[in-house]
Amino acid sequence: MVHFPMSWSAVLGRLISCSRNEFSADKAPLVAGRCFASSSNNSPSPTFPTSSSPQKTQPGVVGFVGLGAMGSQIALNLSRSFPLVACDTSQAAVNAFIASAAAAAAAGYPPSPPHSIAPARSVAQLFEKASELQEEGARQLSPAAVLTSLPSAAAVRAAWLGEEGLIRRAAAAASRGRGAGGEATGKRGVVALVELSTIEPRTALELSAAVDKENETSSPSPLLRFLSAPVSGGTAAAEEGTLAVLAGGPASSLRAAAPFLAPFSSRVLHAGSAPGDGDAAKLANNLALAIQMASVAEALSLASLLAPGSLTPRRMVEILNQCSGRCWSSEAYPPLPELRNDYRGGFAASLMLKDLALARDAAAVAARKSSSFSSSWTPLGDAAAVAYRACPGSDDFSSVFRHFYGGGKAAES
Repeated sequence: MVHFPMSWSAVLGRLISCSRNEFSADKAPLVAGRCFASSSNNSPSPTFPTSSSPQKTQPGVVGFVGLGAMGSQIALNLSRSFPLVACDTSQAAVNAFIASAAAAAAAGYPPSPPHSIAPARSVAQLFEKASELQEEGARQLSPAAVLTSLPSAAAVRAAWLGEEGLIRRAAAAASRGRGAGGEATGKRGVVALVELSTIEPRTALELSAAVDKENETSSPSPLLRFLSAPVSGGTAAAEEGTLAVLAGGPASSLRAAAPFLAPFSSRVLHAGSAPGDGDAAKLANNLALAIQMASVAEALSLASLLAPGSLTPRRMVEILNQCSGRCWSSEAYPPLPELRNDYRGGFAASLMLKDLALARDAAAVAARKSSSFSSSWTPLGDAAAVAYRACPGSDDFSSVFRHFYGGGKAAES
């Protein structure tokens, strides 16, 4: 067991408000409770020093699946408000997350009381570890919420569906929080299931249908609340806890999920009541972003070509931001390598290509259903995809300025 070297003395239980969340929801019971270490014999389970002050309420345990560049930052923010089970099929990803959580704790961050973190390598193990983190004698036998952030629709289906998938496991665990007559023993018997990945709407509908099927067998009320809620803002916003959440689903699901969205978001936008509405909004947003970034890169390249002695990329960015060409890709995220860590890290070009393909394919499916015809419903997106294919997949998508347009040398600025 790893003990994080922090000095947390006389920590008092206090409610943490969800006021950063634009969606109106009840305040979550994020009271700082004592920490409960996992007893795994296979992986270290970091725990934190605890307060000697009596606590009235323990926050519900949260499970998180997918510890990639985005997911690990989201999970770290969640761990500041809830006991957390961090899950990934990659042992390296799990180890990296545990190390980053330890480093944050050693640096005296976050300011709010820390909680236990347990590692897991599978969905099944996630639910086992969640039980280990429960307060002794607590009636909650399931995690209060499970969130996923995965790289593809195939990975999402693998994690969510099937006998050993998240939905079946969550339903089985939540049902153990019911009384002998089937009555609910409290809100903690309900599990909020939140999908944060960028996927096509039909996958979200598939997951929602599977959740509904499980809920049909529960009585008198559903055990599971499903919300598809992709996020926007990139890794920087994920680290800062200021992501925008594009939620799709009924208001009841959004209310159930709201306390678990607050620690990593600055706003929650309810795109619509149907599962998949948030995913549709995310694909449309990323389509616009891809085209926008390519257009800014093209403008910088044109300016350098026409006035090489004066309109350097940096100078042209300054001009764009004072004129009608100003946009997020010029103002908040200009594609200059000296500002983008020489294009290392960030939102990978390969992921942008994936999102453009998802938007194109989703548009084609929708067009066929409506008997509409077009050679392409995303012609500008198709053109942008050509440009992003020129980029190394691991480079930030803003590297389209260097790899397709031949610009972006720091010396030119």
